[in-house]
Amino acid sequence: MKIMTYINEENLKILKDDIGEYRFNHSLEVAKEAETLANIYGVDKDLAKLAATFHDCGKWEDRDRAYKFIKLNGLKYSDEEMDNFQLLHAPFGADIARLKYGIDNREVLNAIKYHTTMIKDATMLEKIIYVADATEHTRKYEGVKELRELSYIDIDKAILKSLDETIISLTKHNKYIGTTTVDARNYFLKITKSNN
Repeated sequence: MKIMTYINEENLKILKDDIGEYRFNHSLEVAKEAETLANIYGVDKDLAKLAATFHDCGKWEDRDRAYKFIKLNGLKYSDEEMDNFQLLHAPFGADIARLKYGIDNREVLNAIKYHTTMIKDATMLEKIIYVADATEHTRKYEGVKELRELSYIDIDKAILKSLDETIISLTKHNKYIGTTTVDARNYFLKITKSNN
């Protein structure tokens, strides 16, 4: 796959306009971290870079525009996703990557789709994008360095730790927790316990 077909000056400008400078810079950092993880876990670096660069392409600053785009294009999402933009932006991003940027690689699209909630039985690329999003080097929350280091040793344990911390934070702030996130957390708890 020639990623320069997708990661080019024109697409990067469109991406930056849609998601804003802060999130655009975050996406570039996620791409760097994803390449590092791809090297460690034997995943195609180009696929990792492509998925990471566009992982937040559905996190449009203008949410009204996003909902209009969804309606105009007949896109369908669950009620849970439609009621919560934080959950919606990932599957919406997979559709944006496909419709707006022409990305048709199913592995890449799924990595974008699940980068927020994670899923049971995730592929290594899906795991990498999830973890890279949480641990890229401009992230400054408490415990991020330890999580990043853990991801270099055992990505499944890093995912479990990240999911646990996400659920705790969402609960603490009285925010909605997606059912997929809870299912993924329980799955990663089970597999990390069975691997010990």
